Amino acid sequence: MIQEFPTTLVAASVDKKSSTLVQDIFSSNILRVYNNNDIKGVELGGSLKNVIAIAAGICDGIGFLGIIRRQLY
Repeated sequence: MIQEFPTTLVAASVDKKSSTLVQDIFSSNILRVYNNNDIKGVELGGSLKNVIAIAAGICDGIGFLGIIRRQLY
């Protein structure tokens, strides 16, 4: 965000008003906030994203730029 690259995040809450408040406070030209009421799903998605990011970094580090890295996505 410091370099002003567009990014997104999810505000997950069972209370729609709370997630909408977070969305209103943090949304900007470079940050898009999505609402969701599936808290466990959002947590699981975030965890899986981190595993994929680590695996992609390992592939870059050992020189796998071909089909193996593409299979992670």
